[in-house]
Amino acid sequence: MRCSTAVIQALMMHPNYRQHDWIMEEAIKMAKPHFKNQWDVSFLLNLDAKNAYEIIDPEIPRLIKTQKSNGLWKIKDSRRISYGLLKALKYSRHLAIMLNEDRFRYDPFLSFREENDYYGLTVRQNIMESLLPEDAKLRNQLASDIFSQQNADGSWNDTVIGTASHIETLLELGIGMDDPNIQKGTNWLFSTYSEDVYRQSNNMGGFLVAHNMFSSQNRYEEFKNALAEKPEWNPVGGCYMHLPIIQTGTAVKTLISLGFENDSRVISACDNLVELRQNYGGWCDSNIRNGLIAQKKTSRKILNEVEKFPWNS
Repeated sequence: MRCSTAVIQALMMHPNYRQHDWIMEEAIKMAKPHFKNQWDVSFLLNLDAKNAYEIIDPEIPRLIKTQKSNGLWKIKDSRRISYGLLKALKYSRHLAIMLNEDRFRYDPFLSFREENDYYGLTVRQNIMESLLPEDAKLRNQLASDIFSQQNADGSWNDTVIGTASHIETLLELGIGMDDPNIQKGTNWLFSTYSEDVYRQSNNMGGFLVAHNMFSSQNRYEEFKNALAEKPEWNPVGGCYMHLPIIQTGTAVKTLISLGFENDSRVISACDNLVELRQNYGGWCDSNIRNGLIAQKKTSRKILNEVEKFPWNS
């Protein structure tokens, strides 16, 4: 997870902001390498089905070729990645075509048909649309396990990313947003909203102030908890320790999923995320710093070469 990734995903979720051409262009630009290089579908599912189809279609031969005999893709974290792929294939309408034409090397549902775990249930419920008699009990059990980790204040691990991600997990299971525990988590997310947020940056020195953001106080602990709990929640590059942009994007995305797109705090946060976009096109201050350092190194190298000219001797 990077700053730009979190922001674009959040803005693409909002019906008003996704209408901006540059936001859609950025989302499509990010979706292509994410899908091609990592089978990451996080952007595809927020695009129009037509755009998703056009991005997925050239990769279908490789998708077929790399499927394992157990019906899954990848070796590490294969069930999560395979569930995401099946969701994207269904959304883009590839799945129905491929099943009808028998194009898969192996049964893509082989490892999900009877498995009593989160991905077994979500594939049967959201992809196959064919639940087992015992799945209602399994759903309650899985939800109960997640709720047992919830703090009394409604958060998970006192972190924005943990709380938002657990709520998304519960929604994916089919737990209603009117569930009291989800409402507690939602209220906690809103409690992290602040009109003035200090974005400490150890690399750049000093403080930068941002407005209308969702941010917990101890960002270093949040970074460690995210890294320890689930690899896909881990913010890349360490900027999460210093900048709450990822926290805000993550919170906004979840709150929009819960139907709060018209809440004034969500709208203000979206407005601010748009304003924080840097001239180079992204949101990470570290990218600016790294660019300046590279520029200085180049200038210094040129200067050193100039000083070697005979007339400067």
